[in-house]
Amino acid sequence: MLHKTFNNGLRYVADAGPRVLLRQQSGWSQFEVAQNIEYNIFWNVDAIGGLLLNYTVQSDTTDLLNSYEVRPWFGARVHFNPNAKLMVSFLSRYEQRFLYYNNKSTVEKSGRIRNRLEFTYSINGPDFYRDKLWYVTLDGEWYIPINENFSERFANAARVRLGLGYRHSFAWRYVIVFMEQFSRNTIDEGFKSSNFIVNLRIHWFIPAKSKD
Repeated sequence: MLHKTFNNGLRYVADAGPRVLLRQQSGWSQFEVAQNIEYNIFWNVDAIGGLLLNYTVQSDTTDLLNSYEVRPWFGARVHFNPNAKLMVSFLSRYEQRFLYYNNKSTVEKSGRIRNRLEFTYSINGPDFYRDKLWYVTLDGEWYIPINENFSERFANAARVRLGLGYRHSFAWRYVIVFMEQFSRNTIDEGFKSSNFIVNLRIHWFIPAKSKD
C-alpha cells in the first residue's frame, strides 16, 4: 500500500494484491487494484473517494465465469480522538458496483453502503508518532445492500478484523490482519457460511515536501 501526503490536506492511497483460497482445490481467486483520495475537511473529519478494479476467476461453477468489477465509491471518516493511545474512528461510504461477466453481454449493477467502526491501540507508546512502535487494530464492518438481485458469488455481508501492526519508521509499516468474513457459498443460498482470512500488508508512506 502506497500513501502519499500533500501539504494542502490531500492524501493519495493506492494498493494492489491477490486474494486466493488456500485450502480448497476449486473455488475462486482474485487480483485487486484500488486507489483513493482523502481530504481533511476539519481536524477530525476526512472526505474520501476512490476507485477499485478487480478480476475474479471462479473455477467451481459453470453458471458464472470470470468477471471484471469496476467499483467507484465515496464517503467520510470521523476520528473521535486522533493520535491518542487508543484511537476510535468511524467510516461510512457508498459503493456503486459494475460487474462484467465473460458469459454475459449485460452489465450487472448494484449499490451498497459500508459502515466500519475501528479501534487502534498503541502497545509501547503514548501515541502513533514514534518509530519501532507496535499497535493493535480491531474493527467491525457491516454492509447494507441497496438492491438484492445481484448474482455475484461470495458477496460480503459483514467482517470482523483483528490486526497486529509494527511501525518500523515513518516510511515503512507492516500489518498482519486476521479477519472473519460472513458470506455465501452459492448464488441461491443466504449468508450462512463464514471464511477465515489472513491479510498481510506492507505500507509505504511518502511525506509531503517541505515548503522551504
